[in-house]
Amino acid sequence: MAKTHVSYKAKIKIVMIVLAMFVLQFIIVPWIFPRYFPSSNNASWILLLTFAMFSLGEMLWVSDRMRDWLLGDVLYFLLILFFNRGAYGIGWTRLALDGITPRYDSSAAPLSVASSAVIMLIIQFLLWGVIKVVRRLRLHGRAH
Repeated sequence: MAKTHVSYKAKIKIVMIVLAMFVLQFIIVPWIFPRYFPSSNNASWILLLTFAMFSLGEMLWVSDRMRDWLLGDVLYFLLILFFNRGAYGIGWTRLALDGITPRYDSSAAPLSVASSAVIMLIIQFLLWGVIKVVRRLRLHGRAH
C-alpha cells in the first residue's frame, strides 16, 4: 500500500515537471528569444537541452523508474501535439530553400512530434543508462 502512495506522489511530481518544462519551452523561451522562433537550429538546441536537463532532474530527484517518466513523456508529447503553435519547427512544411516560404500546417504536426519524440526518447534512455551505471558504480565503491 505504501509503495503505491509513493508512486502516486512521484507521478504527481512528474506531471508538475512536465507542465513546467512545457511552459518554459513553449511560452517563456520563445518570448525571451523571439529571433530563434518559430524554427531555427538554435531553437532546436534549446528544446533538446532543456528537455535533457528536466529529464535528468526528474530521474535524479523524483523517479528513475522507466514507467514513471514514460507516463510524463506521453503527457509532454500530447501537449506538444495540441499546443505547440509552430514553435521549434513543429508542423512547418516546406524548407526555406530556393525562395519557398515555409508555412505552418497543423496536419504536419504529428510527424514533427513523432520525430521529436524518437530523438527525445533516445536522450532519455541514454541519461537513464548513465544514471544507472553511476549509481551502480557508487554502490560498488561503497561495498569495498
